[in-house]
Amino acid sequence: VKTYSAGMYMRLGLAVAIHVDPDVLLVDEVLAVGDEGFTHKCLDKFGEFNKHYAEFTGTPVADHIGRTVTELFGADIGRTADEIVAKVLETGETQEAILVPVRWPNGVRHYLSNRYPVRDVDGTVIGAGFGLIDVTDQVKLEQEHRRALAELTATVESAPNAIALLGTDLVFHQANRAFRELAGDADRPLVGTALSAAAGLPPLVRAMPAGVRESGESAAASDVPIRGDGVSFANVSCYPVRTGDGTLVAVALIVMDVSEQHRLAKLEAEAVLLRATAELAGK
Repeated sequence: VKTYSAGMYMRLGLAVAIHVDPDVLLVDEVLAVGDEGFTHKCLDKFGEFNKHYAEFTGTPVADHIGRTVTELFGADIGRTADEIVAKVLETGETQEAILVPVRWPNGVRHYLSNRYPVRDVDGTVIGAGFGLIDVTDQVKLEQEHRRALAELTATVESAPNAIALLGTDLVFHQANRAFRELAGDADRPLVGTALSAAAGLPPLVRAMPAGVRESGESAAASDVPIRGDGVSFANVSCYPVRTGDGTLVAVALIVMDVSEQHRLAKLEAEAVLLRATAELAGK
């Protein structure tokens, strides 16, 4: 091999590597050396040895060669593949990170797909290549997260207590109807509005989230006047919301109306006073 040119060295290296059953084979400029026949031999070999694709399809490697996608997987998948290949061949452009649902006999799987043109030494597009990553578990997890978030949002919206979630910039991310009523207008959306602009909220309610954001600690206050009428009171709680690594990402605010409890306590006190007065009068 001492007399080999740089191009011959590259061809020899590829010829050895391609026959040792590698898990991953990265090929850069090696296809730019040699003649067209060498390039086509390489491309043919790439089409043969990808056992991972055979595992993905559940069909032996040898059964793929010389057969169309439609023949292997049916008309629906074949039609989709034909459209993708036609687009790549027409545009010569790479398509990256495309999420593709594929219906198999045992259910739908989701794949993150990269599609790219395969070119000869002259730059002419002669085929299309595909890379697929099965992301079904991630997609299912995201779908479950969305469902849980929708259920949580519905639960919060219908909750009798006033509940709001603010970002670290103290802008509303969520506020249920009870909270909007507390702010003065149940039909006015607060999402995207700064806390400071919710002038209808009691001063202590507006001030508490800033303190929690700065301290990172929860805060609470009892029997807070909320409507200035002398009979409306609430217990206010404010909590920091953190990610798994402890990063503060939001502040939660909960206002529980305790006006009825105050009214009942006042009635009970008045009843006690009346009983005491009656007992004194009877002596």
